[in-house]
Amino acid sequence: YGETGAGKELVAEALHHLSARKGKPRVALNCAALPEALVESELFGHERGAFSGAVATKPGIFEQADGGTVFLDEIGELPLQVQAKLLRVIETMRVTRVGDTREIAVDVRIVSATNRDLKDEAKRGRFRQDLYFRLSGATVWLPPLRDRPREIPILAQRFLADGCAKAGRGPVTVSPALYQRLAAYPWPGNVRELKNVCQFLLATVTGARLEDWHVDGVLVVDSDGAPGPAVGSSPALPVPLAEVGDPGERKFRPLGEEIEELERTRIAEALRSTHGNQTRAARAIGMPLRTFLSKLKRYGIGG
Repeated sequence: YGETGAGKELVAEALHHLSARKGKPRVALNCAALPEALVESELFGHERGAFSGAVATKPGIFEQADGGTVFLDEIGELPLQVQAKLLRVIETMRVTRVGDTREIAVDVRIVSATNRDLKDEAKRGRFRQDLYFRLSGATVWLPPLRDRPREIPILAQRFLADGCAKAGRGPVTVSPALYQRLAAYPWPGNVRELKNVCQFLLATVTGARLEDWHVDGVLVVDSDGAPGPAVGSSPALPVPLAEVGDPGERKFRPLGEEIEELERTRIAEALRSTHGNQTRAARAIGMPLRTFLSKLKRYGIGG
């Protein structure tokens, strides 16, 4: 359990690599990223000709992960009909492919993740109570990043170092004022948001030192302590950034160029966070789907 972006998948990966199953596959499935018609095929596999487009036999993730770990992200998004079939697999450790009658024995550890209260969802009839009981034998609560302030500078240093290595640029230093700014922010998007902010800084600041004013308009907190837009500005559009130096001597890039760069970055991040689901990615950044698709084509993203 944990909020979106808190690092649940990393915990699942750690559980696998610290277990006796670490030499076997770890296969993940985001239950919210697939159309309902394809979920069963991804989970349990299918036989050739089982449905339109099934041109070859395909093993599901339970077969692929035999001996290892299956990670089911956003488990609360599974349709009720599929939940019933998943329950049987958990109880019997046998899988039946779509379009087949034979059962295939599997040996997997199942780790699931959700940002919902599944106990409450079960009471409301939106999640099978019997499946909830089967899944909740061992439960880990992952606190949000705002409750783990000592991790913020450690994670920021790691994200910045990784970003510099990928970009082929030299290391950057972070001013104490910026560290204080990061520590004071409530991080509604948790670790994922922190990583995105670090990527944003590396994409927009060309100097070797990051200052607190580089996140003006990006990390904004209302008077009540909640994240919110800066007065007179859009919450998605930061103030123009420039090379590190005396704020009174900033050299600005053309505004249109910065806006395009921000659009390209945010669209790519939204696609990554939704595992390529264009409809959900467009909704996540508040952009009409038609406009979103046009921007994908314009920036050559995901082609």
